[in-house]
Amino acid sequence: MHDKTQFLPVSVQNWFAKRFNAAVFENELKWYATEPDEGRVNYTISDQMLQFVRTNNIVARGHNIFWEDPNTLLHGFLTLLASSYNLL
Repeated sequence: MHDKTQFLPVSVQNWFAKRFNAAVFENELKWYATEPDEGRVNYTISDQMLQFVRTNNIVARGHNIFWEDPNTLLHGFLTLLASSYNLL
């Protein structure tokens, strides 16, 4: 049975490391994945993934932290951004 606090079973990690030298993280490094609720951060899975690629000399790439489309931003982010730059 797969441990849900581990990003992939060890057998799959071993299989991947033998076959690939690059990886792209889809959602695990995105803001909504690491802070699903404001002030409640959890980097457990993303830290495990980064440790895995480092240990296995695999090049990793993540995606944007956020998109400029207001429909995809976390609640309150536009207000935070605007107040940080004195736009309010």
